[in-house]
Amino acid sequence: MSESKLKLALRGLAFVGAFALFTLGGLYMGQNKLIYPTSLPFQHPHQNPEGYRHPGERGLTYKDISAKSGDSVTIKGWYIYQKRPLSHPTVVFMHENAGNIGLRLDFFEMLYH
Repeated sequence: MSESKLKLALRGLAFVGAFALFTLGGLYMGQNKLIYPTSLPFQHPHQNPEGYRHPGERGLTYKDISAKSGDSVTIKGWYIYQKRPLSHPTVVFMHENAGNIGLRLDFFEMLYH
């Protein structure tokens, strides 16, 4: 291999290495923004499109519930119940980190029926 081809190959290898390092470094530094997005269009269920604001919009019987943690954080949710609750299992659902619980109503409706 001639010296000019060797230099060209080393430059190419250096470029690929720098690109990989830059890409991996960017992913590492921005991983929290990828996993925990903060700028979603709907922060609260009342901002959702019709049919995604509360279970009642889909004919599901529910009531609003809340619990206060030891550090005074209030956690809100919905208790969606059947007309004969003893003949149906109870499911506790903790939704993902993006969006809000109203965006999961398709899943709740499927479980309900």
